[in-house]
Amino acid sequence: MISNLGRRNTVTSLHRFHVFDKIFINTIHRLIQQPHFISSPAPPAPPAPPARLNCPSPPSIKKSQGKTMTLLLWLGVFVIIAGGAYLLVLQQRGELPGSKPKKELPSLKRNIFNLQIGDIVQYMGIDWVVEGKLTYKDGEYSWLEYMLQDDNDIRWLSVDEDDTIEVALLEATNQLDISETPPPKKLTFGDENYKCVESGVASMTREGTVQRRTASRCQYFDYEGAADKVLSIEVWDGETEVTVGNRINPRSLTILPGDGNRVYGM
Repeated sequence: MISNLGRRNTVTSLHRFHVFDKIFINTIHRLIQQPHFISSPAPPAPPAPPARLNCPSPPSIKKSQGKTMTLLLWLGVFVIIAGGAYLLVLQQRGELPGSKPKKELPSLKRNIFNLQIGDIVQYMGIDWVVEGKLTYKDGEYSWLEYMLQDDNDIRWLSVDEDDTIEVALLEATNQLDISETPPPKKLTFGDENYKCVESGVASMTREGTVQRRTASRCQYFDYEGAADKVLSIEVWDGETEVTVGNRINPRSLTILPGDGNRVYGM
């Protein structure tokens, strides 16, 4: 009885399997028969773009190229500036075609030993213009006298350097009669007593106007009085000129460079 029951269960199981298999096969068959299940073949994939040959430059190469361009730019600016400056110098020198030579101005570094024609010497509130210059020379000894002018007034600025620097401002006078040559060793003028301290014969060179001092040589006699008073007698080709004045402190002078031209044109 047990064996018959086992055979019956086996047959039932096989029958159920057969039914399930039939149902599965029919379901697959219906799915395949549906239109949307059958798809058209996929279109071919587009060809891949060709590989780019110019690979991006590394950052170090780009940085180097930037530095090179900056250097070339600055070099160009320098060349332009240098070229312009060179052409300007040539133009000022009058070396460019068609350019006129520019008059060279005297140096602006002034002192009492290198005053030039047209310079201004300020003293005691008066602006004196340098109109002329005399350079005296007696052997190895030399000194300077500048003719200063303010309107119709004339002064002589004497600059002498021996052991010390001596500067004097003198004015010509005709109030002292000198009838003999050489003049006396001692003399009196304007209630002041003077003593001759130096004399000799000097040659000179001149610039600008120097009034009657046009000879190439002169005899000179220098006198000293009290309180820095000085007196000078010079004989030019038999004509005597007397100047009188005072020693002054060179620091009291203010010098203003001029343009090298005379102002009064005497």
